[in-house]
Formats: sequence, C-alpha cells, structure tokens
Amino acid sequence: METTILQKAKNRALNFLSFRPRSIHETRRFLLLKRYSPEIIEKNIAFLIETGFLDDQKFAAWWVDSRCRANPSGPIKLKIELQQKGVSPEIINQVTKLDYVKLAKTSAKKFAAKLTETDPQIRLGKLQNYLQRRGFTWDQIAAALHLNPL
Repeated sequence: METTILQKAKNRALNFLSFRPRSIHETRRFLLLKRYSPEIIEKNIAFLIETGFLDDQKFAAWWVDSRCRANPSGPIKLKIELQQKGVSPEIINQVTKLDYVKLAKTSAKKFAAKLTETDPQIRLGKLQNYLQRRGFTWDQIAAALHLNPL
C-alpha cells in the first residue's frame, strides 16, 4: 500500500517539476498541499535530489538567468524572490553576483521605449521609479541613468 502512495507522490512531483525547475522548498510545499505524509514527502525529496531532479543551486542559477533575460531585476527583488522560494542565503549570495548597472540600463531602455512622455524631467522620474520598483539600488539607478550624485 505504501509503495503505491510513494509512487503516486513521486509521479505528482515529477509532473510538478516537468513545467519548470523548482526549489526543494517549493516541491516539499506542493507535496504537503497534496496531503502526503511527512515520511512520503521526505522519501520523495531524497529521491529527487539523488537523481538530480531537485538542486537548489541549479534552480537559483536558472531563476536569476531567466529573470535577467526576460525582465531584468535588481538585487533586492531577486534576493526576495529566491528567499520566497526557500533558497538558502549562501546560494542566493553566490548566484546574485551580477553587473546590476548593466541590467538597470537594459531595463531602463526597454521601459523608456514605451514612454510617451516628452518632458525630460518627468521621463527621468518615471525611469527612476520603474527601476526602483524592479529592485535596483539608488547607486545602480544613478549609474545606469548617468546621474550625478548630490
């Protein structure tokens, strides 16, 4: 009986992982929501780690890469997202060492192309606010927009 439940849980977890990479925490939470027992969940997590389907280091690197390609985010936002996914602080620090000024410039260019405002001061303000919402620090925003510090 337990082996069929274990196999069902394994199949559910593999299906869950088939859509995109997941963190260990996300997968554990998914199985918990499906009401599997802690023993079944831990056996499945161990199996998935052992077989390479779950790896927080690879997941975090994938997450950062995909976020930077699709819609660049700053270190603040990336770190919060990874924390919410249950990734350890050590891994977060390793994978978030990027050139954020370059990412801020890329993000600002994309956003600026959509702006219809013609007043340079208003455009600049909107760009600054946008980059701040994307999780960039003031120093990164200033460098990306070539602003002189006060």
